[in-house]
Amino acid sequence: MPHAICVIIVYDDLYGISARHRQPLSYGIVIVRAKATCGHAQQGHGPISVCRHITVFATARFTTSKHLQKIYELEKASVRMEGYDGRRFLAMITSVHFVNDGFEMIVPTLLPVISVALSLSYPQIGMVGGALVVSMGLGQVFVGAFSDYFGHKKRLIIAGLVLVSAAFLIIAVSQGFYSMLAANLMAGFGLSIYHPVGVAMIANRYDEKQGKAMGVHGSGGNAGMFLFPLLAGVLADVIGWRLALATFPILGLAMAALYAIYVVEEPFSLSSFEPKKLLIPALATIILAMGLFNMAVRGFIVFFPVTLGTIGTGSSLTGGFMSLFFGVGIVGQYLGGWLSDNME
Repeated sequence: MPHAICVIIVYDDLYGISARHRQPLSYGIVIVRAKATCGHAQQGHGPISVCRHITVFATARFTTSKHLQKIYELEKASVRMEGYDGRRFLAMITSVHFVNDGFEMIVPTLLPVISVALSLSYPQIGMVGGALVVSMGLGQVFVGAFSDYFGHKKRLIIAGLVLVSAAFLIIAVSQGFYSMLAANLMAGFGLSIYHPVGVAMIANRYDEKQGKAMGVHGSGGNAGMFLFPLLAGVLADVIGWRLALATFPILGLAMAALYAIYVVEEPFSLSSFEPKKLLIPALATIILAMGLFNMAVRGFIVFFPVTLGTIGTGSSLTGGFMSLFFGVGIVGQYLGGWLSDNME
């Protein structure tokens, strides 16, 4: 039977999943001697040739620049919490969380004076507060899916800070219910961007002591929710609610600039997503529990300041009560993270 010498060129594809994202990272050459086809086998929708007595003479592998770049990016992304880079990243991402969660509390804290200035009814107050929450909730679903598929986490976080800063400027010049409603929808979407992106970045970077990293990060958010209501209330009493709202975008834009300068964009690869089985009953239970929890907490955040306003408390005292409510979470978040690392 005749024999044939074959040269087979193959390549690995570490990007996987979607054909339009595939890029060869290395090539291999296999030289074989194969005896002529001596039969057929049925597979799938048609016959395939079967060769026997295949002898491999030589193989070679050539790494491409893409492969080297991929290795470098993966090594660079392998940051541990004990290292300087890990601590610096955690400090920066926690600072963004501090600003983002603090911004959530500004409009609810100032709603008593805003509602009087714009003559808002109780249903309208509920709609303004609800617009912020609904936009945040729906936005997180969209942003989470987008960042998983396309990456660009750094750009998304910067965009969120810029968007909510712009929304605060619009609220500061609002003259009625509809402009307030639209600006709160915009602010809610801007605020929605951080959590699905920031939490995913921490989970990807910290394999060890992940609970501690999450605890530090969560404490930063609660610190913002503690400080910003008090700051917003004091500023509103001193310079008025419009100027107070116009002041906070300076902080938001400054934070966006610092993040843009000091944080390196994460390497992105669809191959990092392995198929996982979703535990639907457990997930449904968690969603229901979180939904009920947030319904109670967000209702409190919107109407507690308004109720205080009806009994004559000023913006400073209202902000102080709001700060007290969230201040205890600073310790609780860190303690919960520590316990998750040290308890089975």
